[in-house]
Amino acid sequence: PSEQVKAYHDQFNWVYLDADDSSNEKVAAKYGANLLPTFVFLDSQGELISKVPGFYEAKDFAKLLKEVLKKARK
Repeated sequence: PSEQVKAYHDQFNWVYLDADDSSNEKVAAKYGANLLPTFVFLDSQGELISKVPGFYEAKDFAKLLKEVLKKARK
């Protein structure tokens, strides 16, 4: 990852879901992953913190990660 994003890399558990794989349809539907990519952020209890569809430039994605961490720590 870029240097901006790398600073947040170890603060998340990253999971990739292939929404094109039919075996993942239920999970993709549960989180409304109908635009690719879609980033879904869950807290440690599995509760939705944020869902963000679309592509981000590295600096904007780093800002998003920072905001998600703030929400998760509330």
